[in-house]
Amino acid sequence: MYKLICGANPVHLGIATPAGDWDLDALRDHSETCTSCRGLLRAAAHLAEYLTASQAAEEKGVSARTIQSACESGALPHMRPGREILIDRRDLQEWRPRPVGWQKGRKRK
Repeated sequence: MYKLICGANPVHLGIATPAGDWDLDALRDHSETCTSCRGLLRAAAHLAEYLTASQAAEEKGVSARTIQSACESGALPHMRPGREILIDRRDLQEWRPRPVGWQKGRKRK
């Protein structure tokens, strides 16, 4: 879970859900009133371009484990702030999952 610059809990402020989804309108309201968090809105807009592994899996129609494996192998570019995997939406659009049954190093017929 991300934290606000001011140290306030985003879930208690209604900015984020316990599942980790952020409400950008609530964040905008907070950043307008909080002097510590004024630059946070620009960072949040940048984060809106990223998907979690489970969101990416849903969008691609594969399992979250498939996304995690692709990230671990280097096939899918990602960043990892803490324990969360974040994938740029543009990288996800370019990435193609391997066909079912495909094995690395095995020649196709």
